[in-house]
Amino acid sequence: MNGHEIIWAQPPAFVGGTAARLLPTPREALQRPAILRFNTDSFMPAFLNLLDTSPERLRDYQVRRETWRGFAPTPIPEAPKTPSLVLQRLGIFRRSASATVTTSTPTTLETVPAGTPLKLYQPAHQRHYLVACSLVCKVTGLPDRGLEPGRGERTAFVIRRLLPPATGPAGPVETWDEHAWVAGQHGFAWRNVGADPLQVVDDEERLPLFAVHFAESERRRRRLLAGVIPVGKREAYLGAPKASGGATLGVTPRTSRKILLRKEVVEPWKSLVRRAQGIQTSFQLPVVPSGLPTPPDRLPTNSEKKARLKLEREQIQTVSWFVLLDFAKYISTYLKPVWRAVLDPSRRDQLTAPERDLLDALTNASLSDALRETLRRDAELTPTGSVLYPLADVPASLREALAKFGTSPDGLNTALERQLESVDLSYNRSSADSRALWPGFLFPLADPNSPNDAPLPPVASLATLSSEEQSELALDENPAANDPLERLDKLTVLVLRALRDDNPEPAPEPAVPIAAIAPANGLEGWFVIRCVYERPACEPLHNEVMSDPTEPFQMAGFFDPDAPARPIRIGLPIDTTPGGLRKFDKNTAFLISDTLCGQIGRLKGLTLGDLVLSVLPWPFHKDLPSLGTEGEPCKTGGGDSLGMICSLSIPIVTICALILLIIMVSLFDFIFRWLPYFIICFPLPGLKAKKTTPT
Repeated sequence: MNGHEIIWAQPPAFVGGTAARLLPTPREALQRPAILRFNTDSFMPAFLNLLDTSPERLRDYQVRRETWRGFAPTPIPEAPKTPSLVLQRLGIFRRSASATVTTSTPTTLETVPAGTPLKLYQPAHQRHYLVACSLVCKVTGLPDRGLEPGRGERTAFVIRRLLPPATGPAGPVETWDEHAWVAGQHGFAWRNVGADPLQVVDDEERLPLFAVHFAESERRRRRLLAGVIPVGKREAYLGAPKASGGATLGVTPRTSRKILLRKEVVEPWKSLVRRAQGIQTSFQLPVVPSGLPTPPDRLPTNSEKKARLKLEREQIQTVSWFVLLDFAKYISTYLKPVWRAVLDPSRRDQLTAPERDLLDALTNASLSDALRETLRRDAELTPTGSVLYPLADVPASLREALAKFGTSPDGLNTALERQLESVDLSYNRSSADSRALWPGFLFPLADPNSPNDAPLPPVASLATLSSEEQSELALDENPAANDPLERLDKLTVLVLRALRDDNPEPAPEPAVPIAAIAPANGLEGWFVIRCVYERPACEPLHNEVMSDPTEPFQMAGFFDPDAPARPIRIGLPIDTTPGGLRKFDKNTAFLISDTLCGQIGRLKGLTLGDLVLSVLPWPFHKDLPSLGTEGEPCKTGGGDSLGMICSLSIPIVTICALILLIIMVSLFDFIFRWLPYFIICFPLPGLKAKKTTPT
């Protein structure tokens, strides 16, 4: 049969009987693969049993439009029957009486409104799908085409995504451009297949097809090729970008390093600035909307402000140390010349112009003299009081603070890094023992009492910006021209300009986060499937054979509102009286470290009122009460670290979770108004917690 034309055909049950195969069949009705739907997790045994008992009923399993409001009926499978040994030896496979009767396929009623798109649901929705097709020779009877694996022949199927054309009107979905799922350096992407969709794209992912044999008639054996459709990869398909032809798949060579800078340095720094701004606002009289009770008409006292400033400065300084460490590691890894100049300012003349601009910004980001004096003393409000740190231990500029983490000529102070990462006690400015555990210098990246004196880079204006640099400055809406968040974004631009693509000292390339890659269309996706037969030994005279596409379909998300709901029943304890709950074994253990043990100990004395007051503005605000431990790790009487293994009863925890869930939903109902759609209860007569004792 090698001389005959080879085509893809639908399963024999879809094409029709022998008489139908003798007649000319329209291409669109013949070469389109079929999608089969199963609503049980044992879909593979059900599929094999269907082919063994009644393969002519395969059409009953064809995918149809459905939602949970109108689902497709479930076909009733035939019971498997084992033929007699004599019939097996003769090659005759007897069917059941119901299967031998030729009946016309009943018309399936639509269960969803007209115009509803074809949607494939996920295994979590108890839906599984197979693509089924036959590789045949285009002659009378459409006999199966055998494969020769020794010559490299193989069959597979590919998933193509339909995206609207870049130019011109979009038109119907069927007319959109097909895109292949291809692998690249930074993962998979969608590449336009071009004008001829019947060609396999280089590096296009091929999904396997498996062969299943069945008896079409008493003496006719057929082969069917099928493959599992990976609907569970829907998020990967929708989140992938559109291939641009390069190796980076929609990202620039600097994207990974830029994202790393934002994750570890810029965004945590912005969070500190926002927190400092919020604390400063809390020291002012709030504007109370009409209808709410008027708060006391007074500002916080100096003692209240001092206590609050001490606590906030300690927390901001703690985070600042770690941000400075990450910033120093970033510069020493990806900007070696700048790092050498940070440690030795005399090297400034050896830098390029973008590198000098960055170094100057680090040098000019400085603390004011008044703030330096305030930080090193314990008065908090004024630069007076007892001295906690020498003035030399409060660097004047960001460059000097970063230099604390380095060793000449271009190394890192690993001892300081280990010291920072090994501390397990909270920083306390007023305690000499606590100061000894933390780095011996102060350099907060924000200050709640003097925000204008914080070390922000004084970047007034930049030269002509590229499109990538403009996108960096558009991340925040800053109404003020000298907004601190905008100045941090401009610092990011200076770092990007200083990065060199031709770095003679190559550094490890960080991974590009999935959120940094713009998807082709992350909200809606249309797909088709094509089956492929490859025969490399016959090229270039006979290339691969590709089928027509299936009907366009969508893939449902995990929380798709139309998805059929998998039956889930969560059993809560029946008898919730003390007499019933005491019977449950405490058989679930949690391993708690000494640090977590100390932090949990602080929470034991807190109440819901304390938590609410801690987030309210002044004058309603009240700091969380100090319980004395300050989050210190749990220790034994001899001073050794002490962890714990806590054992509890999961059935009782489920009750607590249910009650907490109802409370939270009720609170959020004031905003979202979703309570009417949250839960529905049905009466269950006779379900009693206590058994009735007969009298």
